[in-house]
Amino acid sequence: MNTKIEKLNLAIACGGTGGHFFPGLTIAKIIRMRGGNAILFIGGNHIQKQIKIAESECIDTIPVPTCKIPENKLLLPLFSFKFLYHTIIHRDLINRLKINAALGMGSFASAPLGFAAKSKKIPLFLHEGNSIMGDSNRLLSKYARFVLLSFPVKNPAKMKVPYKIVGMPIRDQIINACKASCDSNNKARIKNDLNLDPVLPVLMVFGGSQGAKFINDLTQKSIRELSQDMVKFQIIHLTGQDDNHDIENLYKKKKLNFFIKKEYQDIEELIIASDLIICRAGGSTISELTALGKCALYIPLPTAKNHHQFENARIMYEQNAGYILEQKNCSPELLIKEITRWVNAKDEFDKLGKNASKLARPNAGNEIVDVIIENI
Repeated sequence: MNTKIEKLNLAIACGGTGGHFFPGLTIAKIIRMRGGNAILFIGGNHIQKQIKIAESECIDTIPVPTCKIPENKLLLPLFSFKFLYHTIIHRDLINRLKINAALGMGSFASAPLGFAAKSKKIPLFLHEGNSIMGDSNRLLSKYARFVLLSFPVKNPAKMKVPYKIVGMPIRDQIINACKASCDSNNKARIKNDLNLDPVLPVLMVFGGSQGAKFINDLTQKSIRELSQDMVKFQIIHLTGQDDNHDIENLYKKKKLNFFIKKEYQDIEELIIASDLIICRAGGSTISELTALGKCALYIPLPTAKNHHQFENARIMYEQNAGYILEQKNCSPELLIKEITRWVNAKDEFDKLGKNASKLARPNAGNEIVDVIIENI
């Protein structure tokens, strides 16, 4: 066994959205499996939920305070004081837990650990989940030993530090589902479990935690206006909302087979059962869809920082592995046109799914751990 990893005690800053938390959790599990130790420093708005998930995987966690840069400049002095205090807390944790390396998974949750690592002179690594560097990673990159990328980033020359495209670490459930996605019998079984027709193609719709309402509303308006003779598919819809009564009634009225939930734990099974996905364009979403070889109509979140979701989706479009529908141009008429095109030319969309699978990097987690071990 590699003695370097046996001595590794890595702090991983993650939290906030699942797109930062789950990749960090995946890396921690790989390090533990390979003989090292990793502790998740979890901040953001879902601390208790994410701690519960990590502890179910036997991964150690520490809840940590975080703060975002305020839009109101008058609040900057207070922010500076709070940020300094949070950095001191992280320095204390590094000392107390005998941390000897740090990994930031992006977002404001990474910044205090990054500056604490710099002040303690322990190796700092960063992972960027999108095609545009986030503000926190861009700020910390000058102090990092290595930056690990999910996608090619714009203006890589601005990074004055070694970097490598490794992909996004994806959950074990997705990796395990990759083989199952190629099995037509398994796909039929999942459809049957969901009370769907094993033969009819499936459209899957989900907006995630960010912007689900827009996608829900657009889908409802589009299905309402869809002619009855075009209802040659069925739908899986994750709404992110508690009350789905109106949507269910609409699908029943249209005589559309459907499976509708607020959220679903085994989302990989829903993706396997689907033939076309309508979703946002976060880095984790794209990485999971490429791993499972699925074509998507990406509707990038327009409020995403630095328009990174649009840039993520553009990579897929340029690789002939997906389509982009910009929210400002999205209308029921446009979505109906795309759904109709899919119903009439499903093979064309299937080819894009195969192209997407060529972009998958299911071994990203191990590559990241390899880079860390090689550079500590």
